[in-house]
Amino acid sequence: MKGRVHFLESAKVVIYPVNVWKVFCDAYIVVMKPLAPSPLSLIAFFVLVVCCLSANGQTPPRITGQPLYFDAGVLNWPTDREPAAPDLTEAVSNRLFDLHMEVNECAHFDLIISTAGNWHPALTDFWFNRFLRKQKKLQNWYFTTTPPVALEQVQNAHFGVGNLSVNCVPHIAIGPQPVMDALAEAGLTEGEPLPLLTTRGDVILVQRGNPKNIRTVHDLGRKDVRLATPDPETESGSFGHYTRTLYGVAYNAFGKETSDTLFSKIFNANDSTWVAGRRIHHRELPEIIARGEADAGIFFYQLARYVTDLFPDRFDIVPLGGGLNAPDPLQGNERVTLLAVRLRGDLSENALALREAFFEEIEKGKLDRYIKRHYMEPIER
Repeated sequence: MKGRVHFLESAKVVIYPVNVWKVFCDAYIVVMKPLAPSPLSLIAFFVLVVCCLSANGQTPPRITGQPLYFDAGVLNWPTDREPAAPDLTEAVSNRLFDLHMEVNECAHFDLIISTAGNWHPALTDFWFNRFLRKQKKLQNWYFTTTPPVALEQVQNAHFGVGNLSVNCVPHIAIGPQPVMDALAEAGLTEGEPLPLLTTRGDVILVQRGNPKNIRTVHDLGRKDVRLATPDPETESGSFGHYTRTLYGVAYNAFGKETSDTLFSKIFNANDSTWVAGRRIHHRELPEIIARGEADAGIFFYQLARYVTDLFPDRFDIVPLGGGLNAPDPLQGNERVTLLAVRLRGDLSENALALREAFFEEIEKGKLDRYIKRHYMEPIER
C-alpha cells in the first residue's frame, strides 16, 4: 500500500452488536430498581443480562486481528511540548504546526462546547446561521467536533491540536449515553442530560461508481475488498458502533454461523484488507476511500450524505435498509441518540446566560430544522 499504512501492534477488542450497558440500565429500571437491590444482587443481575445476550447468539467472535493504519504519507513533525490528553492532532485534517499558541485564561470565553463530531454539519449550520446572529453577547467561543473527549477535557482542563494548547473546561458536553454516564459518574454534570437527536442508521460508503460492486455487508468479507474503520483504540466508541451494525445486520440476514465467519474474515485474517484511521474517522474514513487505500467503510448515514453532497464525483452510498433519500435501517443497523448536558464549572454570568440560551433553543425545537436538513431526526418534545 505504498508505505502509507502501518500495522497496529495489537487490537484485541470484544464487540457486542447490542449495547450491553444500555440493556442492563433499561432492565434495571424496569425490574430491579423498585426492589432496592443490594450491590451483590446488582452484580448477579448484570451477569444474567450478559448471559442472556450471549445465549441469544448476539456475541460476535473476538477480534484478534491487526488493522493497517493509514497515515496519509506525511512527515511526523515534532510539537513544542509532549502531547497531553486529549490531543486531536491527526494527519488527514487536524494538523496545526505553525500556530504556536497556549490559552490559559478561560474566563474570556463566553461559551465552550465539547461534542461528538458525528453531527458537526448540523451544529455548524445552526451556530453560524442562527445562534451567533441571535446572541450578540457571544463574542469569544469555540466548540470541538471530535470523537467524544469531554471527560478528558474536563478532568485535564486541556484540548490540544498540533502546537495549539487550550487549557480550558467546556461548559456543555454533547454525546451518546455512555458519555453522559461517564461524566455523571465523575460528578461533572449539572442536571439531567437533554436528548437532542437520533441518527438514521448506517450505510456503506464506497468510491464513485462502486467499482467493487458492493451491495451488502456480506461483500465486505470478500478478499478483493478493503474495509476502512475507525481506530479500535482511540475511537473505540465509533469502532464498536460500526462493528455492531456490521455484525447485527449480517446476523439478522444470514444467521450466526455466516455472520461469525464474515466477522472473522474481516477482522482476524491479517491479510491487509482491514485499514484503520488514527484519530478522527469522520475525516479519515472518506479520505482513505478517496485515495483508494480502501474500497468501503460503514459510516453514519448523515456523514455519508455530507461527504457525497460535498464531493459527488468521489463517493456513492450503499444503503443498509431503505433508499438513499428514505433510509429504513435493517434489523441490526444501529441508531444513536445524542444528548446535551451542562458541565460543572465557574462560569461568568454571561456564560451562564448563553449556556441556558443554547438549551432553550433545543427545548423549543429551534435546532430541529438544522438537524433534519442534515439527515438526522430531532427528538419529539
